[in-house]
Formats: sequence, C-alpha cells, structure tokens
Amino acid sequence: MKKINKILFAAQDPGGFNSLINVIKYLSNKKNNLKVLLANESCEIAKKNKIRYTDCTKINDNNLKNIFNEYQPNLVVVATSDGLSIEKRITKISYQKKIPIISIIDFWSNYKKRYSTPNTKDLAYLPNKVCVIDDFMKAGAIRDGINSKIIEITGNPFFDTLQKVKTIEGDEIIFISQPFSEVYSKKDKIINKISLFNEVVIFKDYIEVLNQLKIKNPIVVSLHPRCKNKNKYNQFIKKSELNIKLSKEPIEKLVKNAKLVVGINSMVLFQASLIGKKVVSYQPGIIKKQDSLISNYLGLSYVAYSYSQLKKQLKKVLKNSKIKKVLKIGKFYTNSNSTLKVIKLINSFKRHV
Repeated sequence: MKKINKILFAAQDPGGFNSLINVIKYLSNKKNNLKVLLANESCEIAKKNKIRYTDCTKINDNNLKNIFNEYQPNLVVVATSDGLSIEKRITKISYQKKIPIISIIDFWSNYKKRYSTPNTKDLAYLPNKVCVIDDFMKAGAIRDGINSKIIEITGNPFFDTLQKVKTIEGDEIIFISQPFSEVYSKKDKIINKISLFNEVVIFKDYIEVLNQLKIKNPIVVSLHPRCKNKNKYNQFIKKSELNIKLSKEPIEKLVKNAKLVVGINSMVLFQASLIGKKVVSYQPGIIKKQDSLISNYLGLSYVAYSYSQLKKQLKKVLKNSKIKKVLKIGKFYTNSNSTLKVIKLINSFKRHV
C-alpha cells in the first residue's frame, strides 16, 4: 500500500476553483504528480496563481477521456459548478475507471444540484467523500439527501488565506456584482428560486437609497468574472449624481481597502465579513429561510429582504462600528487549517500496487 501521488484536479466556476488552489499549491511543493483540468473563468484564476493547467473549456467527452486515460490518476479531487460542468464530466469518467473522488463544496447552497444531472435531483455525480465547511453545511447537505457517511467537515481551504490579510478602512463602498440575469434561463427561474434575483435592479435600489442618504463616498462596482455585459449598469451610473465607477482592480484589493461592502449573496460578502469589513446583503423578495449567505445567519453582516429594510440597514451600518462577533467567529473559519485537513483526507486514500 502506498500513498496516492498522481492526483487529478478539476474545476470550472471561480468559487469552486478557489477552494482547490491552496491544496494544489501544497501538494505541488511536496513534488506530487498533479494534473489540473479547468474550464471557463477558472483558467484566468490559475494564471494569476501561476498554476499549470489544461484548458478544457471546449474539449469534448472523448478528448477528456483520452486525457484521463493518458494521465491515469490514482485520485480525483473536484470542486462543484453549475450545469454539466467539467467536474461532473470527470466524475463520470472516474466512476467508469473506479477511481476514488473527493469533492469540496465552497458555498452554503444547492447541495443536491451540485451533484445532480442538470434540471434533475438525481444525485448522479456523488463522490466518495464530500468536504464541507461546517456543521451548518453538513446538516444542509444531509437534508438534501447526501449520505452523512461520505461527509467530512474540513472547512474551505481558501479561507486559510484570509487570516493574514491586512486591511485598512478606506472611503469606498464596493458593490459586489453577480451575473444572475446573464447566467440563468427562464427554466432555471422556475427550478431555482435564488436565480430570481436581478443584479441590475438590485444595484439600482442600492444607488437610490445611497443617494437618499446623501452619501459622498465613492461607489465602486466590481464585476463578476462570468459577467459578459460590462455595460449593464451604465444607465444608472450616468443618471446618478453619486461618484460611481467600474473597477478592474482585483476583488481582494478592493475589499480589504473598503469602507463598506454591499451586494446580494456572493461568497465575497462572507469573506469580507471574515476580515472585519462591514457588509450589507440585499436579497429582495425572499424570506429568511431561503437566504444562503452564511454571514447573515451568523450575524456578521446586515441583511435586507425588502427595499424598506435596505434603507434601514444602510442607514444603520453607516453609523455603527464593526460587528463585535467578527473576531471570534472569523477565526473559527480562517484559523481552522482547512488545507491540511483536506490533505490529510487525500493521504487517507490508498492504492494497491
């Protein structure tokens, strides 16, 4: 019996790939034989992190199988992404080859959808082990039909990077954009209630309220990596008397220097709260139990489910100091050595020689 040393990684969506980066870097430094298969926006993130990868965005299933067969991994580690993603396609091949699979969930929502054929709830792509962030995520995954025996609480390796972030309180209000209106179809809007959000309308509401509050702070819009329509906010930016601009700065830099971070339910809002930033989440039209943003549940961010609540919360957050819970709860997520916990799980898988 030997430790696994040929590991194939696969990711498509940015958030999912972020959860793999520290694990890939750690194993690379230990001179393991790794192969990284990526698609879409994850490729750009890999370039920034100087990670060697194969771009599988346009690769068909036969070519993907050829890559797999040529490399012959002993273990597969995947993120989770929307649709018939690179992760699902690799999982299917791994099933056929009887190669063990570890998957990392990076966000507190849609557990069944992450492992199901698109537009079904068949859980047809479950791995051997599912890595979750905390007890809250584990409970949600179990409710969605994932067997508790395959679930491991490891945390999110990406959060390990947040413990060393040095922040300053600047004067900018950062709007974290999400591409709901571009990504989801009408069919999705019936199946997945969270896709009912329209980021353009939500941005308009934020701007209206901030204008009513006579805010003088610069407002910076950070576009999502999957955003294709770069001009979707222009009509409101041009009409507003507020100082608003789009930014191409890395999101990490914008957040750590922000006065306030606002948005919908992006993981970036949770990350901002972990490093002590004041955060507002606006999710009009839903009720509390439909809210997937964990920082709202933990009391680390201000949340509004209606326009009137948004007014109250923005007014409150701009007057109040930072939330006191942040220091204690933040350390639970950022100081949990998640990368090493995932590495330990990887090393627990053995192969026959």
